Amino acid sequence: MMKLLLLTACLALPISAGATTVSLSNTIWGPAVFQPGGTTLVANGSKIRVGMITDLTDPVGSFVEMGVGQVRSVGLGATARPGKVVGSVALTESEAEHDKFNNARVYLWVYNSAGSATATAQGIFATEARFPVNDGLTGFGDYLIVSSTTEITGTVAISGWDEAQILPGDAVNSLRLVLGAADLGGTVPEVEVSGLVVLGGMGMGLRRRRRG
Repeated sequence: MMKLLLLTACLALPISAGATTVSLSNTIWGPAVFQPGGTTLVANGSKIRVGMITDLTDPVGSFVEMGVGQVRSVGLGATARPGKVVGSVALTESEAEHDKFNNARVYLWVYNSAGSATATAQGIFATEARFPVNDGLTGFGDYLIVSSTTEITGTVAISGWDEAQILPGDAVNSLRLVLGAADLGGTVPEVEVSGLVVLGGMGMGLRRRRRG
């Protein structure tokens, strides 16, 4: 059975033979996910999709999901740190379907909302890690450690959205994963357009009065 272990430090989580789970980091020094601009953390509960991309020219259409997790806090009480890539992810397909992930590159698709449809920012993060070869029912060795500081190394552009960023870590985060907002493509917002129309109308009215 295939399992993925995403860690942000040399911290090994216990793995049960035969379990089909994806374990994300639980270290307080792991990467955190930020809103566009890189200063505000996304809310806990925001969606994380783990999977592969079969065609980088169409990352959205060719993303194959392995499992879904969420941004959460790590630590207890006053020492808890929110916005972290943590938790456990259950595989979304049967054992017979795991082989298609063999040796595929691991991607993390992160949102600033619990649902992709309600997200106002998102980002796809590429890693240098690859899914292990499925060894069947035993489950031994079917896991992978993805270290944030050495493995999460790039981003993938999403059409219609600003591209995500990977910024250096700080005192509490090994990396800062910054999501991209919807790309307006240089269009003028409707409110501003309406204002210009009103101003134009006022100008024409003034000219007519002067002529009269």
